[in-house]
Amino acid sequence: MALSTVIAPSSAIARDGLEPGWLAGHASGRRAKGGLVQAGDAAHRDVALGISHSGTTAEVVEPLTIAKERGATTIAVTNFPRSPLAEVADIVLTTAARDTPFRAGGVAARHTQMLVLDCLYIGVVQRTHETSDQLLTAATEAVAKHRLPQR
Repeated sequence: MALSTVIAPSSAIARDGLEPGWLAGHASGRRAKGGLVQAGDAAHRDVALGISHSGTTAEVVEPLTIAKERGATTIAVTNFPRSPLAEVADIVLTTAARDTPFRAGGVAARHTQMLVLDCLYIGVVQRTHETSDQLLTAATEAVAKHRLPQR
């Protein structure tokens, strides 16, 4: 379930990873442009979320900057609290991922980023329980129609 599905006025803007999930854009081509379009539509009641391990991915920083200029509250999830992404954000949520021989920074950061996003999601759902419950029920019913029977 997308955070943006649970909170209608919110728009997730961009992420610098391989799996955009529910986020509007990431660092590859068409989706990055989608993040810019959404950022341009941001308003004072919106929340824009940018996720970048390094905090230096232009395709994440630029839409967050535009959203902030349009009056949205901006949130950065990054490993580097003094990065360009953190500088543009109203709220900075810092992760603590380390490179390992088997996982480079961006890949290693995914687990910490997903934990932060899950905490945000749960917090939003708890604070908007009635609306969230209705949206989650509708989403569950919509997805159920597309599931094959179990054997």
